[in-house]
Amino acid sequence: MYHTFRASLACGLACVSGLLAPAAEGQQTPATVTLGDLVQTYNGAPKSPSLLTQPANLPVQVTYRSLSPTAPIPTSQVVYNDTPDPLALSYFSYGFAAQQLTALGNLVQLAGSARKLESCDVILVNYAKADDWPDLAAANPAGYVHPITITLYEVTSTNQLVFRTEATQNVLVPWRPLLNPLNGGPYPFSGYAFRATLPFANGITLPERVMVMVSFNTQASGFAPTGVPGPYNLLNVAQQTTANVAKVGSDVNPDVVLQVKSGVWGYPSTGWTGTSAPLVRLKALSTDSVTPPTDAGSWQASARISNADYLGTSTSNFTIQPAAASIQFGNLVQIFDGTPKSVTVLTNPPDLTVHTTYDGSDPVPSAPGRYAVHATLTNPNYLAPPVDAELWLGNNFNSWLNPWLQANQIPGTATGDKDDPDQDSIPNIIEYGLALDPSTANHGLPDLGLPKIEYADGRISLIYRKNLTATDLEFQVESSSVLSGTDPWSPAVTTDTVVDTGNSVQTIRASMDVAADDPKHFLRLRITRKDP
Repeated sequence: MYHTFRASLACGLACVSGLLAPAAEGQQTPATVTLGDLVQTYNGAPKSPSLLTQPANLPVQVTYRSLSPTAPIPTSQVVYNDTPDPLALSYFSYGFAAQQLTALGNLVQLAGSARKLESCDVILVNYAKADDWPDLAAANPAGYVHPITITLYEVTSTNQLVFRTEATQNVLVPWRPLLNPLNGGPYPFSGYAFRATLPFANGITLPERVMVMVSFNTQASGFAPTGVPGPYNLLNVAQQTTANVAKVGSDVNPDVVLQVKSGVWGYPSTGWTGTSAPLVRLKALSTDSVTPPTDAGSWQASARISNADYLGTSTSNFTIQPAAASIQFGNLVQIFDGTPKSVTVLTNPPDLTVHTTYDGSDPVPSAPGRYAVHATLTNPNYLAPPVDAELWLGNNFNSWLNPWLQANQIPGTATGDKDDPDQDSIPNIIEYGLALDPSTANHGLPDLGLPKIEYADGRISLIYRKNLTATDLEFQVESSSVLSGTDPWSPAVTTDTVVDTGNSVQTIRASMDVAADDPKHFLRLRITRKDP
């Protein structure tokens, strides 16, 4: 049946005076199509390979299949549908035997992006009753089996029909009932409607516009008439009505339909309108898409020449690379108030998704201290190097001093680094660093909370308090073997041990070895303000 069908197609199309160009598969001339520009860079616009054909300038359809290991599992989608759901008991229909039809079809525009053909449904109407065919009914009380054919053509921009695929399925045609299955009364119609589903195992990729044709053989019609009577003479194709318009996709020419009658193909066909078209539903898988990709990634790009006179295909891997981007931090110094504090992350281009951690964890910190900040770009369409910085969460000198100033416990004229409002010979900047009280000389601490020196077993140690909320200060232990001369102090190489921690204050022991021939050694603590 298939070979006869295609031969008839070539002959029939030649009789339509150019309305549809010939599409005989065996008459196509070999041609080549080459895909180029296979590596491109993301910019937010759809990307597709360049195409070169020989002969030149032939139309080409390209489909794309994701090569990502995390590509979603193909899903089934309805890409065209004008069939009712649920079905009524019967519909107006066209009888192939009565009308001497060979095939009936319609030009449709597909919806969505799924294009790997999965199946096609057609609504048929049967007028044959079991009582009229007792031998068949005895063998199968549910109905009789008859082959139905669905053929799909690509329709090019120049109205050429290019054969794409065909499937024939033995369909169980249910007998027209004698009683109404809804209420048990007399059956109110002459024919009984049912849905026939034809699978397409070859999974061909569909074009955007498809001519869907339905055909089956009767005694005197079809592409290979049976020549003997049978119940199939009473099998019809349900036709569209004004109520059965496309729910998914669209009817390209809603006023016309394709008919093949007595070996002649007609599109548009005289006396036939869009409401005469068969009721069909096309389903496709989402594996292949005719939509050019936009996001970064890799695809298998398959090209096929869409011209009825030429045959040529090509497949290549196609890659869209991520675009360059950058990350920048802001708001890295913040004042402690007990609430979580996050840094500001700026990207170029702006508003890209970034994953940020603090000391390697996701929760935003609220306790005072200094936190390592690490940011990585998570937008797959952009590539940026990770960025590291430090978040300072705590007081600065002014915010630390402000509560005593607001309570009038220190004068407004004594708020400088070197001022000493409590007159204990400890300037404000040192009181701030040591977590002391600038409004009272009696801090209730041994030695007023000042650093102290200890020596034992050849090691000298400086023990000092450190205000953990003072994130704008630097603490440096310095050493010297003399107290005279110009700037005899230098940074000491010490081993630091936290002796105690409490109320945002650490007590630190900074120790270093002293040489046996060093009769005296000095340590001191330098506290300086540091801008972030």
